[in-house]
Amino acid sequence: MTDPELQRALTDRGVILHAPAATRLVDLVPGHFEPGVEIHPGCTVTGPETRVGRGTHLGRAGGGWFENLRAGRGCDLYGGVFSDCVILDGVTVRGHAEVRGGTLLEEHGEAAHHVGYKMTVALPYVIAGSLVNFCDALIAGGTGRSDHTEIGSATALYNFTPAGDKFASLLGDVPSGVFLRSRPLFVGGQTQIVSPVTLGFGAVIPAGGAVRRSVPAGRLFA
Repeated sequence: MTDPELQRALTDRGVILHAPAATRLVDLVPGHFEPGVEIHPGCTVTGPETRVGRGTHLGRAGGGWFENLRAGRGCDLYGGVFSDCVILDGVTVRGHAEVRGGTLLEEHGEAAHHVGYKMTVALPYVIAGSLVNFCDALIAGGTGRSDHTEIGSATALYNFTPAGDKFASLLGDVPSGVFLRSRPLFVGGQTQIVSPVTLGFGAVIPAGGAVRRSVPAGRLFA
């Protein structure tokens, strides 16, 4: 389909294009979009694997690049680059994000502006501040919106050695975290995490720390 044909096919399905002349649509399958999706001006939406659920907004904060994105319902992806990633229902990611391949953000999580994720899994309700950079990590913990794992602004996880080796880190785990009945983790802003480490549920890292070894559950580490 040409771009105008895709626009017509999407609007016929109930997709809202706020500025069709300022929207680029490439190689999409119209049937992968549910009614009520809103695409804002300045967006490029591309890739046959792109699927977007109803009530999701793309590019509210000035557009963005969305390629082979799988987004659930009621998400708000303000803008940036979202490529080969999965975003489940109710997730909010604010502007200038870079969410790359292998990333899964589960239900009702949030991230503020200028967040970078690659090969990272965040279980439900995980909240990240601004200027956060994570690669090769799993983040879990918490029981709900009012009791969630928090990653403070300007936190960076380092996974790459001078020798070219890569390591992953666990902030919580899947077997306990997936049931939403474990204590949340708190990582204060401007923290540096040097992989590979494991942080147990309930661990607290004050702002400005450097984590170079694993932290047991329930431990205040500084």
